[in-house]
Amino acid sequence: MFTPTWLAAHPGPHSVMGDDGMTPAARRGHRRASAGHASGAELAARIPGATLHLVEGARRAYFVEFREQAGPLVVGFLRDHPLA
Repeated sequence: MFTPTWLAAHPGPHSVMGDDGMTPAARRGHRRASAGHASGAELAARIPGATLHLVEGARRAYFVEFREQAGPLVVGFLRDHPLA
């Protein structure tokens, strides 16, 4: 979810790591499902008007660790593609 360097400086707890109420079995299932997520390129190809932006060195929790880079990109996309 996070790079080792960032995690060492920010030990948490982190809410992106799952629901505290999850059973061990549910947590294992979530991790198995996460391993099969589509890549960014596949997602961008399926979202009308999407643009793929890769954040160098980022992992799955890029929106926390790299929020200064990722936040404006997400907000810009949402601004440029309002819901009908």
